[in-house]
Amino acid sequence: MLRAGRKSGVLVFISALLSALPYCQKGDGKEIFEDDFNSTSFNSAWIVNEPAGSSFKPVTGEAHPDAGAANLGAMPSLIYREKVSGNFRVGARMSISGGYFTGRGYLIGRAQASDSPQRSYLCGYYYDSFWAKNYFMLGRFDTGQLVDLSVKPMHNLSAGISDMIYLSFDGSKIQCEISGHSAIVLTATDGNYADGFIGLTGGGLNANYLYFDNFRAEKL
Repeated sequence: MLRAGRKSGVLVFISALLSALPYCQKGDGKEIFEDDFNSTSFNSAWIVNEPAGSSFKPVTGEAHPDAGAANLGAMPSLIYREKVSGNFRVGARMSISGGYFTGRGYLIGRAQASDSPQRSYLCGYYYDSFWAKNYFMLGRFDTGQLVDLSVKPMHNLSAGISDMIYLSFDGSKIQCEISGHSAIVLTATDGNYADGFIGLTGGGLNANYLYFDNFRAEKL
């Protein structure tokens, strides 16, 4: 049996411990993976896919994809090697440096393989040469075909532009969001891919000025 003074001390200790528990977790307890690319080589958690004529390299604290093809399937990708299931959100900063961007840049979600963004959901932007405009898009990349689930025009992607892009999954409900020079939220309901891999992809036919930074994936 605890004496009164000792019992009181134990209760105070337990109370203080319970109050401190939220601060003992790593971050907010929701983090799946994050990378600020502040290294001369990519984290071993990434699988780097570089089709012929393309590259994906860490450059001065950012990740830079470069591809000499307009074909999305020929663009390089970084894919996190662990499959992600359940409800989650992926986010990254996408910046343009060096010139006007006329290519493509996307977050990848629920990819069915770790060596390609094909058979996945994509959230990001692209340049339409016919309309000479940039568009923000949520799409499903089936084998060899990109299906627009939702798309809206956005600001021009000239040098110095930087935006945060987010791709979220809540069951079959998908949300693609940009904040920065534009504030656009795209939504769709699609159940083709229930889980899969996450990552980044981009490039273009002309000189590529796209850089990724501050990648983070977290549970919802």
